[in-house]
Amino acid sequence: MSITDSVYIDYAGEGPIANKIVSQKKINNNTYKFHLNGVFGTNRILTIKLINQEKGIAIFKEQNGNDLIEYVMIDVTKIKKVPLIVNRCDVHKQQEFEFDTIDFEKLYKDSIDTNN
Repeated sequence: MSITDSVYIDYAGEGPIANKIVSQKKINNNTYKFHLNGVFGTNRILTIKLINQEKGIAIFKEQNGNDLIEYVMIDVTKIKKVPLIVNRCDVHKQQEFEFDTIDFEKLYKDSIDTNN
């Protein structure tokens, strides 16, 4: 994702998709809320909560009608500060890793105590 003063850009399989930022609001030092209008929805609400400033880790919550999507993102300029698991094999597909389900509400709440 990329954000400018007036556009939020999603990068999907088809390429970049621009969304107009209708309004934006700083909730606190770590939380920002955007009202978006674009191909993926005309009344889309995006909330970004920075949970670890040093590593550039944030929770993204997207509300689009009744649909809610939550995911964790890392600032590309800080990606080397976060250990990653690489599962690559050029010849055979390897067994996928199974990860714990993320409790976004707990993660969101815990970050309030540590970042404010």
